[in-house]
Amino acid sequence: MKKEEIQIVTLAAGTDLKKLNISIQYDIIFDATDIAVSRLFVAAYNRLLEQIKSDNYSRVLVVDSSYLSLFTDADAVVPTLGEAHDLIEMERIERDLGF
Repeated sequence: MKKEEIQIVTLAAGTDLKKLNISIQYDIIFDATDIAVSRLFVAAYNRLLEQIKSDNYSRVLVVDSSYLSLFTDADAVVPTLGEAHDLIEMERIERDLGF
């Protein structure tokens, strides 16, 4: 499968991240724009990312801009779905170039 054919999956990230059925075979956008993000959510999200870590695929979280301060600069967190798609495309290019 060509890199440009790899699908980007968008999952609604509810408050119970344990119930999400996730594969590490594609890029994922977690959409948490419809929930109130707390420090507990951030901790659960970080645990989930550790379980599905992959150097070949991207994981991006979309949250309302008012919650961005709960995350570190190293986290792939953006305020819109459009920015999430852009970030994934940028990361794909970086992987192709060997960065």
